[in-house]
This record gives sequence, C-alpha cells and structure tokens, in this order.
Amino acid sequence: MKRKNDVIEVAVKSAKTATLTKEGAKEMMREARMMRHYLHPNVVQIYGVALDDDPIMIVMELVRGGSLHHYLKKNAGKINDIERLNNMASSAAWGLEYLHSRSCIHRV
Repeated sequence: MKRKNDVIEVAVKSAKTATLTKEGAKEMMREARMMRHYLHPNVVQIYGVALDDDPIMIVMELVRGGSLHHYLKKNAGKINDIERLNNMASSAAWGLEYLHSRSCIHRV
C-alpha cells in the first residue's frame, strides 16, 4: 500500500462470501467503517475494505508477531520480566480505554 510516496506494509484479513451470511457481511462492513476512524497507538488501524471480488478483504495495520494472545502463547516461557508484562498489560488497557471512550466494545 502507498501513501504519499511511502510504502506501508499491511495485513489483510479475508472472509469467503460463501461462508459469510448477508448479515455477517453487513456486520463486517459496519465494523470496518467504524474502526477506520479510530486512531490510537494501541489499537490496530483499519485502512479499508475490498468488496469487489471474493473473498472480502479488510486491509489493516501490520502488527509484527501477530495478536497479543498469539505472542503470549508462543513466548510463554520466555517472558518473565514483570516490568515487561506490566507494560504489555498497560498498553492493552490504554487501547481498550480508548475504544470504550468511543462506545466501542472489544470482543475476541
């Protein structure tokens, strides 16, 4: 993806329309439209949605290492520094606080 002569690495989530109900597709679009307006260092940014072909794709900020859940599971035995764990928990809490301040509820 390019923005003002810069190249940005992105992540793309996809959903095949065959497995997605009409209501599911509407919900996905509504959520993406809402999320693209959220700008916070602890919330993944949504850049846009591609609906033209199957699968439907959501283009978003690339987070190296994947989700926090995946990272913690993969590195469970390696992370034992309390300060680092507190930093991760605080960062997640700040992101959730930002979303909640905008009447958005995070779900897994």
